[in-house]
Amino acid sequence: MTPPDDLNALAEHILGQLSDAVSAPASPWRTPMLASLTADGEPTLRTVVLRSVRPADRALRVNTDIRSDKAGQIDRQRQVELCFWNPATAQQVRIAGDARVEDAGPAADAAWSALPPEGRSIYRHGAAPGTPIGRPGTPARPAADGDRSAFALVTVVWRRWDWIWLGPDSHWRARFRWDADGSRQAEWVVP
Repeated sequence: MTPPDDLNALAEHILGQLSDAVSAPASPWRTPMLASLTADGEPTLRTVVLRSVRPADRALRVNTDIRSDKAGQIDRQRQVELCFWNPATAQQVRIAGDARVEDAGPAADAAWSALPPEGRSIYRHGAAPGTPIGRPGTPARPAADGDRSAFALVTVVWRRWDWIWLGPDSHWRARFRWDADGSRQAEWVVP
């Protein structure tokens, strides 16, 4: 499948793929890689689950444990990048933006309520992510059922997209940038 060759149509295509990934567990774009920086300035990547896309706000959301390394890294350095790759369509988009971590408020309440019980159990683990354990599957003392103190949202407001299609006969690449006033600039670039 050849993607749109019009930049406006391409932007809509990308937004459609992102929005579809939120409700499609099998979509490759549902689990992008999130890059942040350690306290020493080293890049670090991890897979996250895309939970919402809000085009009007230029925002993406993922969930996190407030005790995780990524939450602390984002608190120190708000600039992050997400990389989405779909091998079936040979399309990648890197989305750079400013992130914030929210562990309270209406958005966090709604996200917590939307999680099924098995999703909530991840955030009720008694120990912080990265804590050493004896072996895989070692049970930890869970927090109480009503406790969501470890749950948080990461909201990324995008500033830049870098999209590439690795077609069978040619490669296409486009860049999109948003100014402070929300206006978008787009251009085709050499892959």
